[in-house]
Amino acid sequence: MGSTYDTASDPRLFEFIGMWGFAVFFIYRMRRVNCPHCGVVVEDVPWSTGKHHLTEKQSGRLSELLKMNLRTVKAYLLKENFQRFWEYVRPTWAGKFLDRWCNSAMKSRIDPMKDIAKMLRSHRELILNWFRAKKRFNSGIVEGLNLKWNLTVRKSFGFRTPEALKTASYHQLGDLPEPEFTHRFY
Repeated sequence: MGSTYDTASDPRLFEFIGMWGFAVFFIYRMRRVNCPHCGVVVEDVPWSTGKHHLTEKQSGRLSELLKMNLRTVKAYLLKENFQRFWEYVRPTWAGKFLDRWCNSAMKSRIDPMKDIAKMLRSHRELILNWFRAKKRFNSGIVEGLNLKWNLTVRKSFGFRTPEALKTASYHQLGDLPEPEFTHRFY
């Protein structure tokens, strides 16, 4: 390789959603090198490629299946195509992609895919809110709070007033300190 060609002025943000639903961000400035044989080459980094690449054998088998024109293959291709949805940054472009994908799913005449398209259409604005929040939040936070709330309600069975349940919820969800009692219980 030749000398360093240049570096991007702004680092690129790589985002991953891990198994537990926490967003992980890598901020990296990819280097470019001026190669006398190949021209300008951008540095390859392992985290810049997607997770689902097919091997040559799998690609060959997929092309055979495509020739058969099976409904399962159409459903697989629709599912793989939908993965591009999460690569969008702006909510307007993500919304246009979502609309196009839903239209193609409805035309596919595959009932489960039509059901998914209907569900996505009915929740379109809520899904696009994730893009408006710049992909910083996921449902894991809400699900965790919901679990804590349900446990608090279950533990507070027998409280006589809604005010007592409200106080117990504040203590559980906010990890507030317990007030000191005027009496000691042994």
